Amino acid sequence: RFLLAALLFAGSLGATPLEDALRPLADGVPQVAVERLQSLLRQKLSAAEQLLAQTKLSEALVRANRPEDALAAVPAAGLTNNAPALFWRAQALAALYYWEEARPLYAQASALAQDPLRADATFGEAQALRALDQKEAALRLLQTLQADSRWHLRASLGAASLLIDQHQFPAADHLLRSLKPDRTEDRNERRYLFGRIQLEEGHYDRAVEILAVILQKPEGLPHPLLVATLFTIADAPLRGKTAKRGGTRLGDCIAHFHTDSPLPPLFPQAAPPPRPP
Repeated sequence: RFLLAALLFAGSLGATPLEDALRPLADGVPQVAVERLQSLLRQKLSAAEQLLAQTKLSEALVRANRPEDALAAVPAAGLTNNAPALFWRAQALAALYYWEEARPLYAQASALAQDPLRADATFGEAQALRALDQKEAALRLLQTLQADSRWHLRASLGAASLLIDQHQFPAADHLLRSLKPDRTEDRNERRYLFGRIQLEEGHYDRAVEILAVILQKPEGLPHPLLVATLFTIADAPLRGKTAKRGGTRLGDCIAHFHTDSPLPPLFPQAAPPPRPP
């Protein structure tokens, strides 16, 4: 932050090339930032300017859903004490599901950075640990973030999910009931976790009823949550003979999402019949 402020201050009386390149990233247009930063890096820059531009290019590429290119933006040899560069390289690796490689970079970034980047890196490390099936370690990290105002909700939802994995259902239920999310996406995730608790406790019909509410307005549902909800509803009839509505709910939703190509292969029994030629 100090380096960025110092570099931009020099051009405070007028926009500097670096400031022009960074502005689209702050404005939420990473694709434009990528083009400008790549152009800037072809010019003669000081070592500090080049490092900052490379780091911001890595961030812009990750935000633009180009993780492979982000990995090439900053040489790995230059990451030792650069917390932002470590973090964005870890983000790129995580986007490609290279969790084993991402985890130590998140840990390094967390150790070097100040908040808010330190908390961001801690959450990333927790996600990596969970993906690597190190759930106890992931839970400990998430619990350290529950006092952080920015990460309280996400960390609590993640912790509740891990508690369910560990069959600590009363603790998970208590934690979920303490949350009051404002965003629809977060409310749906909270409901999904309540549904998981009901399923694991053997209340199969109740689980389907809870999860079906998520599917009442499926437009805009994050794809991972949609698929997780469908899998959980599909699991209910397999676990208990009384969950008669699971198959119907599943079929209705698959029919609604028949254009979503990954779903019919996952749930062929619920896919709509092909149209006649």
